[in-house]
Amino acid sequence: MLDLAFLIPILLSVIALFLSLYREFQGPDISLMNKPAFKLTDKDFEWQDKYIPNWFNLSGVSLIFANYGGKGGAILDIKINFSPAEAMKEFFDGFSSYFGDLPITIKDGETCTVKFRPDIRTKNWKKHKISKLLQNGHSLEESIDKATAEGREEFERFCSFLAENEEIGEVSCNVSLTVGRVWPKVKDRRVFRKIKVKNEYEKTINLLKKRLQNWDQLEPTRTELVNSFMRGIRDLISELKVNLKTLQNPVSEENISQSKLRIQNWEDFNKERYRNEAKWYLIDRETDLKENLEGAYRQILSYNAKIQDLLYLGDRRTEDDFKKLYTERIQTQKQVDIVFKKLTALQRNVR
Repeated sequence: MLDLAFLIPILLSVIALFLSLYREFQGPDISLMNKPAFKLTDKDFEWQDKYIPNWFNLSGVSLIFANYGGKGGAILDIKINFSPAEAMKEFFDGFSSYFGDLPITIKDGETCTVKFRPDIRTKNWKKHKISKLLQNGHSLEESIDKATAEGREEFERFCSFLAENEEIGEVSCNVSLTVGRVWPKVKDRRVFRKIKVKNEYEKTINLLKKRLQNWDQLEPTRTELVNSFMRGIRDLISELKVNLKTLQNPVSEENISQSKLRIQNWEDFNKERYRNEAKWYLIDRETDLKENLEGAYRQILSYNAKIQDLLYLGDRRTEDDFKKLYTERIQTQKQVDIVFKKLTALQRNVR
């Protein structure tokens, strides 16, 4: 019969060796130690008298991570997902949280605290319906007036929602971190899910309701909304006016370097095509304006290319080269003039 007094020390040594090897090859094991709290409180509300708020700061949040593994590891990314409550969905427009210190390294046996302040974004109360109204055939003035009035009703319902609900949604969190010692890799881990976001507004609700009393005077005002949609069109008019002045003079050896036409405002306007489609709705519904506008700038680019060709010729330029440009200049001038007059009429009709 085996002597247990002899075997027990051997078994203990084997277990200790196994645990030591396991810890050695285990790698980092990073876990969240605390359950964070997410809430709207009066002290975190940032008030600006001139504006109707559509950003709402949650109270500061701390995530405490511990590394229980046998090697240092890193938190590479933290993603916070917010799911609005059913009654909150009609007001909700986005959620953001910024973690400026990532990635973060945590040594084995140590802890780390990550602090951040998430924000909830609601719809832009006065502005968010304007594009759809324009698309449906309303004038800019009608769209702004209707969107502003409907936005006021939405904001009033939002104030009532805050007064009647203790929770506005739920938050979940996924973390990208390193695991493994021999073959390190990145793993996504959900560290918490469906934590309720508490609504502890009291004084803030009354402050928000006061916004309804001077709604029309708060920014953005009606004039500012009109300007925001017309600004790009006014910039185009200004650019086309300068181009028409340039096109009045035939290209010659003396002015060739100043004969290229401007296109910067058109490029800026075109870049906003998918970010602010409302400006394009104004263009689209004017008879042939979109085609005229795009055609005029295609002609401008063609004209500029011919100017550039002449510049490349340098001392080899001849009088005939300048004469050949005459027809191109007149054609460009006609197209630019048509668009300039149509855009000017559009601007005149908007008040």
